[in-house]
Amino acid sequence: MKSPVTFLQGIVSVIVLSIIGLIALIIFSGKIKFGMVDENYYEKDLQYQDQIDRIERAGELQEAVKIELIGNYISIDFPELFEPTEVSGEIKLYRPSDPQLDQFINILLDNEGRQFIETTRLKSGAWKLMLTWYYDDLDYYIEKRIFINN
Repeated sequence: MKSPVTFLQGIVSVIVLSIIGLIALIIFSGKIKFGMVDENYYEKDLQYQDQIDRIERAGELQEAVKIELIGNYISIDFPELFEPTEVSGEIKLYRPSDPQLDQFINILLDNEGRQFIETTRLKSGAWKLMLTWYYDDLDYYIEKRIFINN
């Protein structure tokens, strides 16, 4: 008894099914929407270069800003080269696991160039302290990961 499907018919069937599958894939992938992550990517790139400049400027300081966790406080200690009354900027406490817990604090240094942030109101866990400050028409930026254990 002969097979109802010949070898040639089998090859043609495989080719036709492959073409139909390829057409279905093209139609399906054409329906997927690809949006830009950010509409103003060029402006963001320029801002990112500014951020790199801030980080480099902070890294070139002869004496670095010290950030320490002391008891229930985060201590931020600026070097003596910065006049405390002339420093302005912002401290961002960033919580990677829950952005709703992020906090923004203005820099208000005491006469010795220090600022203390109470941690008792902060949730225990990993935080990132992002410090952006301005002094003498220049801006600076540093980050430090801290772990708060309340």
